[in-house]
Parts: sequence; structure tokens; C-alpha cells
Amino acid sequence: MNQHEQEQDCTDQLLECTTECDPQDKECETECVEDYKGCETMVHVDQGEIISELLTLTSLLNGKMERRTVYDSTGRSSKKIIIEYDIKERDKRTS
Repeated sequence: MNQHEQEQDCTDQLLECTTECDPQDKECETECVEDYKGCETMVHVDQGEIISELLTLTSLLNGKMERRTVYDSTGRSSKKIIIEYDIKERDKRTS
């Protein structure tokens, strides 16, 4: 089984699992997502590919995407992606 087929299998499993959950059963959905994450970690996905997909989705939303590296006083660092969309400006003439 190649990587693409395995990725599809993981996604199919997630969709199948969540459709079997009662809409009010958040615990069932959480279990499905956890199972998906376990399946997904077996598939190597390049960060660049994921970021490229996010940029595409942001574009489809007519939005803006920002990437940041943040640091705190303990020496911890992390990366954040912020997607802003459905941006509306208040009409200054009516306020």
C-alpha cells in the first residue's frame, strides 16, 4: 500500500466512524478523531505540503494567512499559523 492509499484509508475510516456516531455523542467523535490521529501518524506527511494546502484553502476563503514563530520567557518556541477570512470593514459614514 502506498502513502496516498494509506492517507485515503485513514480519512475514510474517520468519515465512517463519525457518521456512525450519534450527533449528540461528542465522546464518540473524540474517539474517532483520536483513532484517526493514530492512523495518520503512520503516514509521513511533509510540512511543506500541509502549509501549501493551507495556503490554497486560505485563498479559497478569500483570506489571509500569517505564519509566526513565537517564543516565551522559559525558552519555549512554537510556530503558529493564523488564517483570517470573512473580513468586513465597518462603514465609517454610518457610525
